[in-house]
Amino acid sequence: LFRSSIGIVTYDNDSMMLSDFNLNESYLTSVVQQINDGGGTNIESGLSMARDMLQNSNAKKKIIVLMSDGEPNDGKVGDELISYADEIKEDGIYIYTLGFFENMGGYRSSAQALMEGIASSGCHYEVADANDLVFFFGDIADQLNGQKYIYVRIACPVDVTVSHDGEMLNSSEENLCVRTDFGTLTFEENEDRSDDRTKILRLKEGASYDIRIQGTDSGEMDYTIGFMDENGEY
Repeated sequence: LFRSSIGIVTYDNDSMMLSDFNLNESYLTSVVQQINDGGGTNIESGLSMARDMLQNSNAKKKIIVLMSDGEPNDGKVGDELISYADEIKEDGIYIYTLGFFENMGGYRSSAQALMEGIASSGCHYEVADANDLVFFFGDIADQLNGQKYIYVRIACPVDVTVSHDGEMLNSSEENLCVRTDFGTLTFEENEDRSDDRTKILRLKEGASYDIRIQGTDSGEMDYTIGFMDENGEY
């Protein structure tokens, strides 16, 4: 196990570095506790400042964790913002995104697509409450410490269950379970079919899983399965 040095950047209409890279947990906690919301949403500015900080760092692995509750209304937006994020990733910087979309209603699908486009492959998470936030940061820490994952994305009208060691992920409304010790299940809204959400599974590599798919309507199955290489990339 190793400790990661953490810097903190906030953004609204512009960005601000609240802490340069630091290992002091108490100090970083006090900085986070003083953050207030307000202003606009300039994701480009936040990414730019984080990129500058990392480029001046000699760390072996460089990561940005971007958190947002909506779409940007300042700076680069849409495909231009995704292209900018691609430039950052080409520098060898990984981008994780945490989306807070619970209250977005009809705008949710476009915000999800944007945040997933910004993220490195398989590194987008969605957060419904504080427990999710704790869990997903733990998940990110596991990856930093060498845990590999299988990434399964299923875009079709089906319900999915994954069973392992007495636990089960389940996408059906009647038996919904989205988090287990071996992995997670998340959903993305689709703009063209609101009743057909894309199911995304992230499963710890190295175990055998019983994956079952039950059709709920007619349609075509569109799915991808990604495996991590030695660098942690899918």
